[in-house]
Amino acid sequence: MLKHWKKIAQNPLIPAGGRVAMRDPSSAWRDSSWRILLGGENASDGVGFVYWSNDFLDGEWKRLETPLLRMPGAGILESPDFFQVSESKHVVKASLRDDPAATFGSDSYAVGRYFSENGSFVPDDDPGAGRTLGLRYDHGNSFFASKSFADTAKDRRVLWALLPKDPLSKVARAPPVQSIPRKLWLGSDEDEEELLLQLPVDELASLRIGPGIHMADVTLEPGAVIQVGGDALPQLDAELVFELPDLTTQMSMENFDVEFSSTGNAAAHCRKKGARVNGILGPFGLLVLATGDLAEHTAIFFHLGRSRKGPVALVCADHSRSSLANHPEEDLSAAALHGAFVEVLELRVLVDNSVVETFGQGGKISITSRVHPTLAKGDAARLFLFNNGTNAVRLKRLDAWKMKAAEATLL
Repeated sequence: MLKHWKKIAQNPLIPAGGRVAMRDPSSAWRDSSWRILLGGENASDGVGFVYWSNDFLDGEWKRLETPLLRMPGAGILESPDFFQVSESKHVVKASLRDDPAATFGSDSYAVGRYFSENGSFVPDDDPGAGRTLGLRYDHGNSFFASKSFADTAKDRRVLWALLPKDPLSKVARAPPVQSIPRKLWLGSDEDEEELLLQLPVDELASLRIGPGIHMADVTLEPGAVIQVGGDALPQLDAELVFELPDLTTQMSMENFDVEFSSTGNAAAHCRKKGARVNGILGPFGLLVLATGDLAEHTAIFFHLGRSRKGPVALVCADHSRSSLANHPEEDLSAAALHGAFVEVLELRVLVDNSVVETFGQGGKISITSRVHPTLAKGDAARLFLFNNGTNAVRLKRLDAWKMKAAEATLL
């Protein structure tokens, strides 16, 4: 470990000053000069300024006049990130606090074009009001202050984030925990708009224990609750594929009658329905960190219906029964898939005691939850399949493994 540090004579490289409150820097990149993106705030507007230097240490760092990023009324931009994601596209990201008093907020980003000659960035899709960052890394209640890096050895980009501390912890000044590392790459949604896809890094498979649990061609009848495996599963990695009926003929599908243009819309609809309310196609999915009597459980599920854009699949994480203790996190997180599914729905769920990370449809959606069970932990944690819809659902396959703890090697 690097234990002994000395302050170099050139510090501070970028003196604070003026009316702009500065916060976090990005990693440096080099085009015509060395550059960094610095998050800040100016009169309640979130701003991200680019600073440049020809020789990094010995020269003066100068600020480009025009901000790379400005978000009216967003407050200070924290933990900015900026990187190239394809030959012609870059990503700019910042951590935002919708509630200034909140400990954690959300990490939002945009895909667009970067012009190095003047340090400007033009997003492909401006969500309005000049807010610029219209996409979210994660739709859960716990993913914040993320940082990515280029893994050149494996030609990929890897993303980490902070998750909030456990409010039930008896450890004084309990620290946050770290998310499972994810690989990032550029893909597209059902409207062919570009977005970042995310899945756990491949190395995670090395933590799987034993042959695993495997199920195939299982019909989940209405009201079904089926335990998966007989052992405790407080740490697990599960992959599921559900087969769907022909949705074009499902005229009796629920009419959600919502555009689901934002995460809030999807969460509000999932909250209204919940995991226990009977729909036509769903809710169906997994109950993780569950006690045998289901007094505690966290539900990860799909709920299908129709919106104005056609068939829609809500991907929901219901934490309302995750703990018998009071905890401050919101009770449900959700996102929506429009037309990104035709014949199957895919789900990848990782559980690590109090962290549940969900990935839908090959990484198009991710939802991270920090939950705090009082009973469903250790040897008491169980896994169940369920279907609370009024129609049967076909599980094409389920593969699940118990997981061992990762071992960190300090260099």
